[in-house]
Amino acid sequence: MLPDQYRNVTDDQISAFMTEEIQRYTGGVHEVEGCRPDGELFPLEVAVEELPDSWSMLERRRSCRRVFIASVRDITERKELADQLQQSQKMQAIGTLAGGIVHDFNNILSVILGYTSLVLDDKANNGTTRENLEMVMQAGRRARDLVEQILTFSRRSDRAKERVALKPTVEEVLKLLRSTLPATIDIQQSLADGPGLVLADSSQIHQVLMNLCTNAAQAMTTGEGVLTVTLEPAPLDDAAAMRLGLPAGPYLRPKVQDTGTGMDRQTADRIFEPFFTTKERGEGTGLGLSVVHGIVSDHGGAITVDSILGVGTEFLVYLPEVRDEGQATEGAEAGQTPRGTGRILVADDEIAVMKMSEQLLSRLGYDVVTENDSRRALGIFRKDPDAFDLIVTDQTMPGMTGEKLIQEMRATRADIPVIVCTGFSSGTTLERIVELGVYAVILKPALAELLGRTVHEALSTVYAAD
Repeated sequence: MLPDQYRNVTDDQISAFMTEEIQRYTGGVHEVEGCRPDGELFPLEVAVEELPDSWSMLERRRSCRRVFIASVRDITERKELADQLQQSQKMQAIGTLAGGIVHDFNNILSVILGYTSLVLDDKANNGTTRENLEMVMQAGRRARDLVEQILTFSRRSDRAKERVALKPTVEEVLKLLRSTLPATIDIQQSLADGPGLVLADSSQIHQVLMNLCTNAAQAMTTGEGVLTVTLEPAPLDDAAAMRLGLPAGPYLRPKVQDTGTGMDRQTADRIFEPFFTTKERGEGTGLGLSVVHGIVSDHGGAITVDSILGVGTEFLVYLPEVRDEGQATEGAEAGQTPRGTGRILVADDEIAVMKMSEQLLSRLGYDVVTENDSRRALGIFRKDPDAFDLIVTDQTMPGMTGEKLIQEMRATRADIPVIVCTGFSSGTTLERIVELGVYAVILKPALAELLGRTVHEALSTVYAAD
């Protein structure tokens, strides 16, 4: 049970320990390192007490020696639970912190997505420039979806599922990987044709595939190897379904395979445990694959791992296939943004967001007045409330919130339609805003197309009778 550094000791050292060092351990509980038969170090809790004179006095006098009693306890599980508690507290703190940072982060994303969309509208940008900008838009959308998941985590709310075509999702992941992974990693793919639909949250499926592929790339520690991604139908009969704990039926099976370092059986058995990681301390949370496992399970599927140390690892994901009914989501947001007319007052304390909204709406034919101070915006409106057809306002602004601004404007003109754009607000705040009778609430970072369509719909609906 002793680690190597304690095994080769001389009699003199043992004597010195018995007369001096043991005093430090007597009368308390101490943590030391032990060594398992396979060489693995593990934490031990040691308690040492010297037996009093009343214990076997005759024997002690005969031997002229002191007698100690010690208890040794393996505290590996307790330490792991303590680490998990610490990680859990960190995650709870992240959830609490999320609301504080999301507003600013969403404003930044709004600027990135908005201005990229404006540049893409310029027909002069073709070829490589357009492809690069479209990659920026894709990354921005994924960042937006990630923020939504952070908010979902902090609120413990559910996300809606819809029919998702898996093949385009896999292709998008591979396209992103090819632009980020070193060229020395050969990415191979084999994707079956066909509808390939699953009922899913598209951003979470993207997260699963990206996580598995990123882990596979990191497992090829030399920076070289082959990453293979396949997608194929995998109907499960009763026996196969029982082994996976799933109902029998049609499934789609994405597979991610690498030629990396691989894992031994003990590691592979624990790979989906929360907070378990094979990375060095500080390099990983141990949450990635446990989150992947949770997402797959939440989608009614299963995930398996097969690994050989020194050869590589293979992950198989099983997702229930759904029939081709209705339109499938492929992750892209397209469509011509309708043009319109009308005078719009835009209030947002973030100047970059405000100017982006002004450019977008002006291009679509609207007359736009902007103000980055909510109190000054109220003053502009009060001077001539009938001059405006629509208000677009942020919620979180210094001096006066969007909610208060709406109340003040409605006191002057009760029928003015309002669209609220917000980076983050609590559920209670959003409920109060909706109760004010606003036309729509748009969560930042809103794509330019969404803002343009919502403005057009609001003006068309509210003034349809005119």
